[in-house]
Amino acid sequence: MTDHSLQGTPFPWQSASWQQLLAQHQQQRLPHALLLSGHAGTGKRKFALMFARYVLCTEPCEGKACGHCK
Repeated sequence: MTDHSLQGTPFPWQSASWQQLLAQHQQQRLPHALLLSGHAGTGKRKFALMFARYVLCTEPCEGKACGHCK
């Protein structure tokens, strides 16, 4: 089952970080680990899950996971 809340876009305050990670991924320059920190309730978990799904997706589209692959 797919969690459709993770198919959207990052929160507005995360867009700069999201774009930076997308660029690093496209350049094949991702670090071996990422540490996400911040106050509770700011969307860190959603951000991490969305990025993991994007990186593992077989056919990402427009900076997001396709939502169809396993």
